[in-house]
Amino acid sequence: EVNTKKKHYSSWQFSMTANDLKEIKGYLDGGSNLLLTLVCGSKKLSDSEIAVLDKDEISELMRLKKKSITISRKKGENAFRVSIGGGRENALRVKSNRFEELF
Repeated sequence: EVNTKKKHYSSWQFSMTANDLKEIKGYLDGGSNLLLTLVCGSKKLSDSEIAVLDKDEISELMRLKKKSITISRKKGENAFRVSIGGGRENALRVKSNRFEELF
């Protein structure tokens, strides 16, 4: 994970190996209700966040053949943005409180 923090937003990048992608594809092809939990760390641990991607969002990233996930959060927004190409406005929006909703 790579963390970039600016005044108005933070972003994190997560790389996936060929084995990671194969394993994710196997779960999706097998019909598993897959969730991908990304720990968006910060130097100050209490500022860290957790983003949870659901099966449909993971499937979209796999369809786009993404080998890494770049996720950002603008200060004051209640959602993360997962880059799919084409800038912040074309990103997948992931609720920031989804972890609490799912568990």
